[in-house]
Amino acid sequence: MSKEKKRSVDENEKKETLFYYEIIGVIIIIFSITILGKFGKIGNFFTTFFKCCFGNWYWLFLLFFLFLGIYNLFLHRKFDFKSSRFIGFIFIGVGILMFAHFPLHNYAISDNGNYFSKTWEIYSNYMNNGGRSDLGGGIVGSILFYAIYYLFGVYGVILIAILIILLGFSLIINKSILDIFKFFTHKAKNVGDYSRSFANFFKYELGKVDKKKIFERKDVLEKDIILPIKLLDDLKIMNDSKQDIISLDNKNTIVNLLNIQNAEYKFLSMKISFKVTTYKILLYSQVDIKKIVNRVQDIVNGRLLFSMTNGVLTIQIPNTYYQILILKDVLLRQSNLKNNYIIPLGININNELVEGDLSKYINTLVIGAVNSGIRNFINSLIISLLIKNPINHLTFKIYDTYDDFTIYDELFYIKKDNVLNFLDEIINDIDLRNDCFSKYNVYNFNEYNHKVETGLINDKIIKKEVVIINHINIKSDIYNYFENKLMYINQNSKKTGINIFLIARNDKNINNIIMSIFDNKIFFKCDKEKFSSEKIGNECYFHLLGSGDAIVKNNDFDERIQTPEISIKEIKKCLEFYK
Repeated sequence: MSKEKKRSVDENEKKETLFYYEIIGVIIIIFSITILGKFGKIGNFFTTFFKCCFGNWYWLFLLFFLFLGIYNLFLHRKFDFKSSRFIGFIFIGVGILMFAHFPLHNYAISDNGNYFSKTWEIYSNYMNNGGRSDLGGGIVGSILFYAIYYLFGVYGVILIAILIILLGFSLIINKSILDIFKFFTHKAKNVGDYSRSFANFFKYELGKVDKKKIFERKDVLEKDIILPIKLLDDLKIMNDSKQDIISLDNKNTIVNLLNIQNAEYKFLSMKISFKVTTYKILLYSQVDIKKIVNRVQDIVNGRLLFSMTNGVLTIQIPNTYYQILILKDVLLRQSNLKNNYIIPLGININNELVEGDLSKYINTLVIGAVNSGIRNFINSLIISLLIKNPINHLTFKIYDTYDDFTIYDELFYIKKDNVLNFLDEIINDIDLRNDCFSKYNVYNFNEYNHKVETGLINDKIIKKEVVIINHINIKSDIYNYFENKLMYINQNSKKTGINIFLIARNDKNINNIIMSIFDNKIFFKCDKEKFSSEKIGNECYFHLLGSGDAIVKNNDFDERIQTPEISIKEIKKCLEFYK
């Protein structure tokens, strides 16, 4: 109730007009150009002021003011002074000012007079008489320089300035300093390859006419185009006779162990699926199940799973010979490939198709380690939707700091700087859609689009929006904001036709609230180093086989599936089709 009240208060607050931002932008631009050009007394005064403050690098800060003015003038919104990129710019500026002060430091220390008074004398003479061109890092740079020089000496200043600049770059590109070092050391190993590539560039590429067509994203996204399924690879028929023999041997082992214990039982079934073989035995008498499972575990490859439900013992043993499940296979198993949001999730242990209806299961929490099959699952989801629906009925928004989905960069909206800002954009989409529904007196996304298609509403259809949030790392002090925004999106997503897929590759950002927000969950193989069984609720997820082996959990079913594979070559072929 309090959250709804707070939101209603926020909506009633006054918002700045576009004219307000344009005035601010024009004032800042005129101010910056006046100083850079030293126009009139105002230009000369502020040039002297900024030179004294920031020394020889004063123009760098004036260029930022110029950028700030252009930002306000054209984007009509407040600049985020708390963003990591701006803070990174400040850090780099501080490091530069410290290095720039070395010439003045050497000049002041060579004189026998007072160190501080000699430095101040330089700036005082410049303000009164002008003339001196070398002002080092300005008053700001000198204060920073002397504070560190007093504590750590000259070499301390150099090391700390380098670290500050590296930290600035780290914040701007959103990569840790360790990752930056790894990048450069990796590139250094391939110097020979780069030199050859550089020579080949001059030999073969320089002056070559690029014959690729110019690709306009906006034009494509507004066209009534459906991906043809023929772009995907054909079915791969594999000979699984070798696995049949191994699965039968494992069955005989289980039966022999039951016989040794004089168990009364009925062997129900043996099912060979893509990654595992499932054995079901109905037990009539007491049996030491743990002893049987441990003995079977000793002779099979990989970690097996077992469960006991209503007297039925289920044992799942990893196959020695895996079969490959491709996307085209599961799509062709669907009853309808046109104009719906029912996506093929994969094949269960009974070799039956498992589907997920995005109109019903709006938001999905995807949990698993790196290389467990999550990226492949999301790729299959995107291509499946584009095969089943025209591209002008869909829109994809992806938050991707780990560059898992850069292949879609030319086609879809991808953001990677701040996840809270990204969620604000989704909330803005929700609010705009709700306003549209209120305008035409309709209840939800489906009703609105139906009335548009039947001519009852003279407006454009609202696109199905699929939002993918890939591998977030939220600091504890802002985690509540993240939760609140997700809760608001979850409450309104079904009504507004928005689907959220949140990918978690560790349990730092998983708690009871997040788990409760998402009714639909897909678990891939989890690493014990990055996940705790208390948070994810089951140790079975540690023993999944990877490569698309997953467990789907929602109110309707809870079962193990093999998700389909799609190659990068297939994805590129699909994207080229739009070009």
